[in-house]
Amino acid sequence: MSAGARLVNVYLEGQGDVFSLKGAGASANDVIVKGTTNALACYLGGGNTLTNSLCWAATGAGAAAATDGSNTFRNDTLVGGSQAAIQGMARNGPFPIPTCNCTAATDTLRNVIARSAPGGHDILASSDGTATMTFDVTFSNYATTFKGQTPSKDFINGDATDQTAAPVFVNAAAGNFREKAGSPTIDKGVNAAANGTADFDGDPRTVNGRTDMGADEFVPAPTAVTGVATGISKSGATLNGAVNPHTRPTSYYFQWGSSKAYGHFTATKSAGNGTIDVPVSAKVSGLAAGKTYYFRLVATSSAGTTQGKDAIFKTLSSPPPKKSHFSGAFVAKGSAKVQNGDAGVRIACPKNAAAPPGGGAKTCTGILTLKSAKKVQTSTGKRRIKLGEVSFSILAGKKATVLVPISSDGQNALAKTGKLKAKAKVVSQDGAGTQRTRTRSILLKLKK
Repeated sequence: MSAGARLVNVYLEGQGDVFSLKGAGASANDVIVKGTTNALACYLGGGNTLTNSLCWAATGAGAAAATDGSNTFRNDTLVGGSQAAIQGMARNGPFPIPTCNCTAATDTLRNVIARSAPGGHDILASSDGTATMTFDVTFSNYATTFKGQTPSKDFINGDATDQTAAPVFVNAAAGNFREKAGSPTIDKGVNAAANGTADFDGDPRTVNGRTDMGADEFVPAPTAVTGVATGISKSGATLNGAVNPHTRPTSYYFQWGSSKAYGHFTATKSAGNGTIDVPVSAKVSGLAAGKTYYFRLVATSSAGTTQGKDAIFKTLSSPPPKKSHFSGAFVAKGSAKVQNGDAGVRIACPKNAAAPPGGGAKTCTGILTLKSAKKVQTSTGKRRIKLGEVSFSILAGKKATVLVPISSDGQNALAKTGKLKAKAKVVSQDGAGTQRTRTRSILLKLKK
């Protein structure tokens, strides 16, 4: 490519040197390169930048990437053969391959996964003895390094933001280098405008507030939180819940029936492709009076399917049942400590909670929701935000500490002063299906 040129959204496969950036200032983004038969997949010749791309030396002793001079790799996945994942060269004089003719060269790696085949080196620095070759590596995943012909002139400088634990891919043998759930590279990169706005799949470059290492940004399956039934009558009810699509188009429906085998489904609807919880609901009718029903929320996207927890409700009887004495679960303490991103909120279940029809333990089951009491600063402006939500089940007459995962915006607001006023909403029901809602102001305190 010529000086200053830019290549985007390209797939290349071949033998030999498959892809080269040689013009000063030339760059490439969202490039997938597969080299076969001892091939060099990607070559950068100095003053070049490669972002959100995959370089794969699929067979033999090839290297995923090789460089001359100073270059930048950002959010790339470099998978090499038995030679190297990336080899940087600084040569101050004639050589049988393109050289930088420089006294010093530095390759900068940010949010990069560099992995070679057994016997190879993840990062290899090689100078000719007169020039200096340096790798500046942070927020990247690699395990093995090697200094070439003149170790005193070769430097591989990493720091504590790097990691050595092997990344977990969906199917590396088949060339699927998307991250799999549980990979140590998820959310461990550094956020920066230079990362771009999308990964090599077209997914947002940042999900859950933190960039991943490598070319792929892991998108989790949608979140499905089963809520409580409202508008309960002798023959119908409205089923409620919340879905977080986590950026991918997501559909949802409710399963329901007279047992946990369900047997009935509501119509499938769209929850969109956003990044926040979306309240969802569906009406069911034709139910028998005075009968207990089970339901749960199911959400599906290309990232997977999530089933919410089971919930129950009881239709009204004829004549209407006697008034329940159930007062509802409530927040028992006006403050909660936040540690490791979770707020420990003390919840109490009153003694007047009823047992399920037919007998069993008296319990309170429900959902605790925390919202900021006042507007806080977020990436999209100042507003009141939902801090977190969690389901719980507590025996009658008992108290329990419920851990609520606090959102990234909530943690950022809390970090500023160590305290944050919040509104706690507890929607609960007892074993008989009687529902109550109680609220309370609560002070969140960051545990030191």
